[in-house]
Amino acid sequence: MTPYYIYFGFCTFLYLIHFFNIKNLKIDKLISFILLVFIISFTGLRYEVGSDWQNYLYMYIFNSPIYVADIIIARDIGYSLLINIFNFFKLDYVIFNLFLSFISIIPVFILSKNNPNWFIGVFMAIPYFFTICVMGYVRQGVAIGIGFLLVYCVINNKKYSFIFLIIFAISIHKAAIALLPLFFLFFIDDKILSFFSKTKNIIFFISFLLFIVLAFFLLIYFQDQWAIVYHYIKIEKSSQGALLRSINYLIPAILFILFYKKMQITGKLKIICSLFSIATFFAFMLIFFGMISSTFVDRFSLFFIIFSVLIFPRVYLIFQNKFHQNLVNLNLIIYNFVIMFVWMHFSVNGHHMKYNFVPFEKIILLNYF
Repeated sequence: MTPYYIYFGFCTFLYLIHFFNIKNLKIDKLISFILLVFIISFTGLRYEVGSDWQNYLYMYIFNSPIYVADIIIARDIGYSLLINIFNFFKLDYVIFNLFLSFISIIPVFILSKNNPNWFIGVFMAIPYFFTICVMGYVRQGVAIGIGFLLVYCVINNKKYSFIFLIIFAISIHKAAIALLPLFFLFFIDDKILSFFSKTKNIIFFISFLLFIVLAFFLLIYFQDQWAIVYHYIKIEKSSQGALLRSINYLIPAILFILFYKKMQITGKLKIICSLFSIATFFAFMLIFFGMISSTFVDRFSLFFIIFSVLIFPRVYLIFQNKFHQNLVNLNLIIYNFVIMFVWMHFSVNGHHMKYNFVPFEKIILLNYF
């Protein structure tokens, strides 16, 4: 597990440089770039890391569709399409992984730039999103990464970008449909009544929602995945650590409810955080009382990582004293280290994530042709 300590330690070292040069924009941009390249390289250039590594490798090499019809009935259309593109250019699975890390991680940096302290936002994603999701739950890691962009689109009123991205996210992993309610937020403003007074806008709004939901169920039908859905919901199958993770997601929800004014959360961001807060309490209740499979709930709860990246970088604003603000941010770094330490040494699947760097010869592009 030494590589993970080096990985976390280097990120902490960059934070210290950021902290002492926080007003120097040039240095701060350089730190942001170095951190981005480092995390993408660490996650993307892994080799035989994760419990599903062999499954994804098999899917890439032996189960890549050739015809359009094969792509349509594939398990996830978007993911199958990406596999076909990379196979067409005869690129190695390592390069494919590097690309997936790229499109998963960059959105975190983009959204974090809207936070009062961008570095803490990125730091909140290090233990569970960058390390576990991106490197372990590959397809859902990409979908969650796109989820960060979806929130960014809502905050910055980029409706058509949102439509494209939500379709792409669901085509990568169907659990991304959980983020579809964010689309409603484009129509919540001072002109909401005038918007719905126009027939064409109502038709557009309803048609898009129906299109997404219908496409979602058609994909499940054509791919014959009803058995899988039923298995996740009904069968006695529990996700190790689901309750602990649900409690972990409750923390930003409680902080938001108590201190959203001091954290300067207003406008659409306030509505987004309200939706996430409701969802986290609902997920906790489902898992705590065992109403349905905790694995099923846990799959969707992974999207709450976005909520953590939005809330925790604002916690220091609760305090006015500079010392207390810095102490809060320091404790958040320690908090993330504890999460990573527990995962590495006590989680059920931690041993599957023993880190290996890709062999040097595999990153020489000439070998792929």
